[in-house]
Amino acid sequence: LLFWHEIRSLFSCRGLLVFLDRTCVHQTDLVLKRKGIESLPAFLAKSRSLVVLYSDLYLQKLWTVYELATFLLLFRSSRLQVQSVMFPKFVIGGVVLTCVSRALFAWLRTPKIWEYIGTNFPGPPETLDLLILLPLSCLLSALCGWWARQYEDIHRHASAFRVAQARCQDDRDRRMVE
Repeated sequence: LLFWHEIRSLFSCRGLLVFLDRTCVHQTDLVLKRKGIESLPAFLAKSRSLVVLYSDLYLQKLWTVYELATFLLLFRSSRLQVQSVMFPKFVIGGVVLTCVSRALFAWLRTPKIWEYIGTNFPGPPETLDLLILLPLSCLLSALCGWWARQYEDIHRHASAFRVAQARCQDDRDRRMVE
């Protein structure tokens, strides 16, 4: 597995290629950086899609905006995939809520607990299912609402974007793009 890319090349099989701009464009040598920036449109032209891992900073940085604008000049926006960096938190939150609810329901169905509930609970034992399900459903709804606000923020930031406001690590970079 460590040399799979070399084995694949022996059989003329191409694997998935990924370009990570931060690691593929030199960050300190200005000559190499300029060459990397000038090559970016050619690399993007060979790409099937652009995956944007979006955070609040994405549309504030000069290079990510330049890369995005170049891609959108070359291709339709349908080839652009935007994913919030918060997505893993959303998934983990949903998984945790599901696991907690399943564990509570399983615990409630153990014979000892079910017998105790049957003799001490004023209503039918199935009512407990609702009492557990209701707060968990509210938490899941809140999680989905939070996720929807994340996507609203993406659209709000995109519509408020101005190139002149984009930040760059090195002011000399701005001249490369202008």
